[in-house]
Amino acid sequence: MRKNNGLFTVYLRNCTVECPRVEAKIKGIIPKWLKGSLLRNGPGLRKIGIDEYAHLFDYSSLIRKYSIENGRVFYENKLLKSSSFKRNQEKQRIVVSEFGTECIADPCKTILKRFMSYFTINELFTDNTAVGFMNVGDEVYACGDTPYITKIEANSLDTVKTIDIRKLLAVNTLTSHPHTDADGNVYNMGSSVGHYNIVKIPRNNSLQNASIVAKIATHRPFNPGYYHSFCLTENYFVFIEQALIISIPTLIQQHFFGGANSNLLKWRPQYKNKFFLISRKDGSVVNQKYISEPFAFFHTINAYEEQNHVVVDICCYRDGNVLKALFTDAIKEAEIDTKAARRDAKYIASQAKRFVLPLLNSKDSIKVGENVNSLSDSKAVAIVSKKNVVECIPEALTEKSAAMAEMPTINYSRCNGKKYRYFYAICRRDDLLLQLMKCDTKTKAIQIWSENNCYPSEPIFVPHPHSVDEDDGKLFSASLT
Repeated sequence: MRKNNGLFTVYLRNCTVECPRVEAKIKGIIPKWLKGSLLRNGPGLRKIGIDEYAHLFDYSSLIRKYSIENGRVFYENKLLKSSSFKRNQEKQRIVVSEFGTECIADPCKTILKRFMSYFTINELFTDNTAVGFMNVGDEVYACGDTPYITKIEANSLDTVKTIDIRKLLAVNTLTSHPHTDADGNVYNMGSSVGHYNIVKIPRNNSLQNASIVAKIATHRPFNPGYYHSFCLTENYFVFIEQALIISIPTLIQQHFFGGANSNLLKWRPQYKNKFFLISRKDGSVVNQKYISEPFAFFHTINAYEEQNHVVVDICCYRDGNVLKALFTDAIKEAEIDTKAARRDAKYIASQAKRFVLPLLNSKDSIKVGENVNSLSDSKAVAIVSKKNVVECIPEALTEKSAAMAEMPTINYSRCNGKKYRYFYAICRRDDLLLQLMKCDTKTKAIQIWSENNCYPSEPIFVPHPHSVDEDDGKLFSASLT
């Protein structure tokens, strides 16, 4: 066994001290046009007392801020002061369960008492909103895949208040990746019993005016698909029901006998992935059915309409094993054992793929087995089956040898929901080093940036204010050393 040069220890760091505003040392030149603040959300506190979180998704949220002013850069951070954080700090141990960490059971709550009590979905969720942000007007909310969002004071990074979205809407969760349209309206997705729901928060209005604008029925009410993101185009919302499912029977069982929420996610390769197109005009679901071979995913890249087709780009995993590689025990093992590191690298090997969904007309004469993708520059396939279901076979945008294509971003303000050419992501090659990549979806050309002992995170593209070309701008990544 040998140590992998600190590659994985970056994920095992424990941020116990908050950093007040400090000025950064700059190598290179900051463009004069570049100014403003970048907020990042993610794992911060790994330990509470002698207790350690079991999964990378569990760490207490750390809010980080990078401010650019007149060619100077300033950094500061604060831990999110959620009720979960406060309860844990008060007891100096983990008393609130997270995704992969089950807290020590209340000795007063016997199995009998669990049977006698009413099941409440409140027991499932933490308010440790440690994934992303949702901007509503001039307000900023930290969010995760839970019903809670936490208002943040963007200047001071202070935690203002936590909002339970279930008190405003008939949904049990919200995703970490909302969308904002050209008019400033915010869209998100939330689950309810038997349905996936599209949520709209009108521009410049408070959350009190949020509403459900579309419902998608699940055909697997006891095994609904897990989702972390979705897409929108000019006329459609795009939702993918994947084979990585949430097991409702396991949820009920754990109410009585305990267990971490990570146990609820199960890989079901017998299920096809289903693509749903939902009208943005009236919320109706397009009748045409689209399926693909099963794959797991967290992040969509983009979607757009072209010549009566909907094109959907996704960072795809071959199965649900990616979650196993993110447990802290697995990370520790991979740090000292190269064999384990390469095993986990295969688990987290994602590939960017393009799916094409033709918008078929019932009057068209279509033969069974016909490829109905008529886009001349596309290698994706869309085959009509006997039951008038379109089976989608994707086109690869990145090679399989690129061991990772994740945390994607685009020129969002210009290209979200529209035809685009470039996306940016973090990747990991055969040498296991984390890198930044730029992918040309037209030529499949890949450009890579890396630096020794530097671990980049999710990139953000900032366009030049007078840009002509789609890729004219700067790419931000909060990289650790």
